[in-house]
Amino acid sequence: MAEKFSLASFTRKLEKAFQVSMSVRVMKAMGEESVNLIRVRTRLGWGVEKSGQKRQRLISLTAPYIKQRKRYRASLSQFTRPGQKKSNLTLTGDMLDSMKVTKAKRTQVVIGFPKRKHLPFPKDSKARSRPTIEKVAAFTAKRRPFLNLTDLEERKLVRFYRKTFGDLLKREQLT
Repeated sequence: MAEKFSLASFTRKLEKAFQVSMSVRVMKAMGEESVNLIRVRTRLGWGVEKSGQKRQRLISLTAPYIKQRKRYRASLSQFTRPGQKKSNLTLTGDMLDSMKVTKAKRTQVVIGFPKRKHLPFPKDSKARSRPTIEKVAAFTAKRRPFLNLTDLEERKLVRFYRKTFGDLLKREQLT
């Protein structure tokens, strides 16, 4: 005996599962997890040129910049050692700490930096104007690209989704 199968019912369940999976709330959570993955990798001294590629070491710091960091010893981030040559984009730590989801839609997440927030310069700095975090991040990303996800991080994001939101197809009893 053949069983009756309603394609219309299946299609409605599939559409509902898709709408739930692509909600702004879900996308924002995915974006926040992406920010955390980028922050950790970058603090460990790794960058990635394009999304989906393997990670690579960030370009080493220049000798004059290392000297500058030594002068600002008291203001350095907990992730920064004054004499280290390895770059991890954390002079004060404010740039990576300010990275956040700036826009979330059902199909897209934008990660960025606050437009008007200025970097606090170390107390003994002679700089006249303080650049915004957004400008510093744009300048930094040209020489030391860090704002993409590696192939491994993309897989971690899929695991995060499944762990946090469950397998929607199973929840909607489609499989």
